[in-house]
Amino acid sequence: MPPANDSSTDFMKQIVTTKWPEYLTLTAYTALVAFTIPHYEPWADEAQAWQLARTIALLAKAEEGPSEARPPL
Repeated sequence: MPPANDSSTDFMKQIVTTKWPEYLTLTAYTALVAFTIPHYEPWADEAQAWQLARTIALLAKAEEGPSEARPPL
């Protein structure tokens, strides 16, 4: 097996040693999101919007005009 390139291993060591707080924060955030997503309960306004989007066709929604005091996009 050929010896590893010292400059690339030094570069990787420098990245890992200087950026460990960012990696730790990203890992903690990912774990928090992964834990909370299954336990999420939508609020009433979110549930109403999802129900409207699921039941009304896109063209019918556009012809109907703005609803819930929001302009159409």
